[in-house]
Amino acid sequence: MKSLWLEFENAETDDAKFAKAMDRILPLFQNMANNGGSWVVHSVKKQQVLDRNSYLKDSAPKLWLYACEQIDLAVQKGWLIA
Repeated sequence: MKSLWLEFENAETDDAKFAKAMDRILPLFQNMANNGGSWVVHSVKKQQVLDRNSYLKDSAPKLWLYACEQIDLAVQKGWLIA
């Protein structure tokens, strides 16, 4: 188990890179589908979400662009603090 966890954390394989990308983006999907969800409850800032998803810049550039669009939309809707 430990070796699998380290593989995931270090994104050493294609599978681990994919899993890490999904781990980063799923909370964004959930919050967007739930009118800001936990972002609203906890007064989350835009930069926090950008930082959390920054792994996607190099690992999944198209997904990163989509995430940025969604983050901007969440700010417009008042779900994230600019």
